[in-house]
Amino acid sequence: AFKGLEWAAISLDKESAVATRRRETTVADYVPFLVDPASIDRRLMAFAVDFAAVTAGFLAFLLVFVASTPHLPAGLTALGLDGAVGASLWVLYQMLFFSLSGATAGMLYARIALCTFDDQNPTRPALRRRLAAWWLSCLPLGIGFLWCFVDEDNLSWHDRMTGMYQRGY
Repeated sequence: AFKGLEWAAISLDKESAVATRRRETTVADYVPFLVDPASIDRRLMAFAVDFAAVTAGFLAFLLVFVASTPHLPAGLTALGLDGAVGASLWVLYQMLFFSLSGATAGMLYARIALCTFDDQNPTRPALRRRLAAWWLSCLPLGIGFLWCFVDEDNLSWHDRMTGMYQRGY
């Protein structure tokens, strides 16, 4: 005859305070769908200002290079060098501004700041990770950036990867 479940009378202890603290959730567990990023217009304006600054630096470099080099490279070599110098200047520009002020000149002009999903200011190492994630968004033909047009929160891949986004102020 069936006498019931043997383990039915077992009672569990109350959860310890340490385990409760370990399970505490952060705002980031809930907020990614509640973010209020800066408008795409403002982000494009910030990019345009940054692109203009890097292009001016590239043209200045090119002017000095042409003036000081007797035999200029041509063809694919010149194209490869142009791309390498342009990409290097972009990385240096981003690293310089993010290391010193936490925002680029374009972001300051467009009144945009970076914010984590926890509504905190990002740390310097987090800003460096964002730069690496930016390149990952850029590499597959810019699809990571175009994603913001179809994303419900208007966030790009690098926003999602790093847990931070651009908000207006």
